Amino acid sequence: MKTNQFNGVLFNSPGLTEVEIVRSRLIVIRAQFTGHFELELLPGPNPADLHHQLKTITRNQYQPPFWSYGVHVCDEARNASLGAVRADIEGMIEAGIIFDSHCINDDLFWLSSAMAITTELEEVIGLLANHSKRFVPSVVMVLEPAGNPAYTTARTNGLLLRSAYNIAPYRGLVRNRTAVYLDWRTERHEMTVWFGQTWTSVRNLNGSGVTVREGCLRDDGNKTYPSRGQLTYLPDGLNSSIADLIRWDTKLSDSMEMVVKSQNRMGPEMMRRVEEQVGAGEFVVTGAYDLRTRAAIMAQNVSGTWISLRNEVNRAIGLSLAGLSFIGTPVCGNARDNVTEELCIRWYQFGSLLPLFKVSEDRMPHRFSRFAQRIMLSMIRKRYALMEYMNTLIVTDSAYLRPMFYHYEEARNFTAELWEQFMVGEALLVAPVLLPQMTQIDIYFPETFYELWAGEELPTNDVLQYAVVESDLPMFVRPGYVVGLRQISDEVLAIDEARLQPMFLTGAVACNIRRTKCDASGSLTFEKGFGLEFRVALEQELIIRIRLTVRNESLKDSACSPTHKTLSGEVLFVQLYGHPNRTEPLVHQLDFDLCQLTETEAEKVYNFPNNETQSEILQ
Repeated sequence: MKTNQFNGVLFNSPGLTEVEIVRSRLIVIRAQFTGHFELELLPGPNPADLHHQLKTITRNQYQPPFWSYGVHVCDEARNASLGAVRADIEGMIEAGIIFDSHCINDDLFWLSSAMAITTELEEVIGLLANHSKRFVPSVVMVLEPAGNPAYTTARTNGLLLRSAYNIAPYRGLVRNRTAVYLDWRTERHEMTVWFGQTWTSVRNLNGSGVTVREGCLRDDGNKTYPSRGQLTYLPDGLNSSIADLIRWDTKLSDSMEMVVKSQNRMGPEMMRRVEEQVGAGEFVVTGAYDLRTRAAIMAQNVSGTWISLRNEVNRAIGLSLAGLSFIGTPVCGNARDNVTEELCIRWYQFGSLLPLFKVSEDRMPHRFSRFAQRIMLSMIRKRYALMEYMNTLIVTDSAYLRPMFYHYEEARNFTAELWEQFMVGEALLVAPVLLPQMTQIDIYFPETFYELWAGEELPTNDVLQYAVVESDLPMFVRPGYVVGLRQISDEVLAIDEARLQPMFLTGAVACNIRRTKCDASGSLTFEKGFGLEFRVALEQELIIRIRLTVRNESLKDSACSPTHKTLSGEVLFVQLYGHPNRTEPLVHQLDFDLCQLTETEAEKVYNFPNNETQSEILQ
């Protein structure tokens, strides 16, 4: 930092690891492992370079189908009947609650179960399909030792983790059921064959994707902890770190080595095997991952507290910096506890910003007051409005959430410790409310920003006490940038419908010192090689250029198909903030439609006199 440079260290250990950074910035790493570890030094020298260097190493870009940006619901009640789940789904549909997929029940499918589609289950899946909702099953990735074929074969082939005291499989407690655990890191051929055969049951569910649960060796049963002398190194925080995991002295399936020394490999190796069974880019959600995992990432067992919400913000920023972009937060938490309405509203607001939006059925909008329901549904619609911007960051493999120092290194005295406000991409600044009963929050603006939806100008290089009410998610656009938004009406109830809505442009111009020339730019990428670029120049006149970028003409033809249209290419109007001589925004009608462009028309240019009176704002 003293040399105005950012450097990085990537440390990958197979076992439980402790990292300590002392005041001299010496990094001390202690780990329980056998074999080897990876160490990568990243030179930077700025945060964007570090991100690029890390992506080059991990090669972990993940781009699921576009509908994955929708609202994903899961009933997480234990022992819930299919009849009760069906009634809940019917209630949401009748109430006009926005959602795009449903898991039916989080505890319905275990890797060791037969996963047969009964008549009752088929009816619930059909109910979802009839209302254009997708079925995304949740699969518990441990086995019940109850004589089922998956367990019997795994035990016969020695694929299970073993007790510390005998050769029998280690037994733990998961979701109030006795469970045994697979040794995912073994390279034995029998594991590959067994998993391929077992995953056939999951494939036969014909889901639109899958959520894999309990991949991190969770055990809710009573456990003992190591004493000094039993491990090479025993940090003070070890017991709390392994409290929710299987016993530390559990043995691997094929050696006397303790699992604690290979703990970090289990979840990622499980995901590697899952990735081998699903198609490239298929929608897969997991809480078990490493930096090379290609899946949607969401934490498990997150309590519904304000502290957890703030931790989720920090976690999401950290994952984004590490190059894992398709991330989400369990909205309102997903542990079995109560959550207040105010907290859930604030969690909806933060969750609406992330690519993955997943919520338990008992925390859907209709479970709260009409006041909260209105705010929550409004946040989902604003999420739908922003979805093309989100998709652009994912398709271009850009850093998703960015701490303030990512773009404002020169103001590091203010930005280095700012973790409760951040950038989404390079154009938007967001400051979610993360404490209860707040009427104002402190926001630092390193340059002049503008409120995204109404254009209020905020002061430059200043900390502002910004007034908020319960319905507010403070969001601001950066000068020099244009953002493409979908125009979402109250009738839109699904992500596929939202993408068929027309767009409009919102942005803020950046001007030279004399304020005689101003400009702004932006882009949207619908798919790789297919998108739009925007250029704004303001001098004697306002010039707006919209350029179509198509490397593969079939992508445009498919999107614009008269019979199976997948997106709207209309841009109705532009709304610009930051005019050097006016306080009100510039609003001009455009009526652009990419589907109307011929092969020779890759760009349309719009000219407006600079002294023209303000146009009527189009809604």
